[in-house]
Amino acid sequence: MMEDTLANAKKKAMTLLLDMDRTEKELREKLERAGFSGDNIDLAVTYVKSYGYVNDRHYAEHFVEVWRGRKSERRIRFDLANKGIPKEMIEEVFISAGEFDEMPEIRRLLEKKMKTLNPDDPRYREKLSAFLARRGYKTGDIIRALEENERLT
Repeated sequence: MMEDTLANAKKKAMTLLLDMDRTEKELREKLERAGFSGDNIDLAVTYVKSYGYVNDRHYAEHFVEVWRGRKSERRIRFDLANKGIPKEMIEEVFISAGEFDEMPEIRRLLEKKMKTLNPDDPRYREKLSAFLARRGYKTGDIIRALEENERLT
């Protein structure tokens, strides 16, 4: 464990940011687990933020860009909140990101899941629906995708 000095806290913060971007909350948690005091964590985070190395808005915008089309909007919002992004900032990022069309991803996941299930199972449709719901997709979109799929088969 590093000695709890401001210099070491700054060094550890910089090292943690070399591998990947982190939110302020994630960085604080890592520094805390490394054994640094609250004051040194505050000063180290302020230091890296002053250089733009930690920017929660940029992190959230990038996260939405990367995961859009592979995760549901609801799941992305949940993940960002767990990473310490404030709810208001999440709203702003989603507004600037524009409308989400989740139907292509729902159709892709539905097609993939259908290959693993027995279509003769009386709970076939229920299992497909639950699979998509667990991934955060809206009930109306799930129903629409299932109905589209039934018309095609």
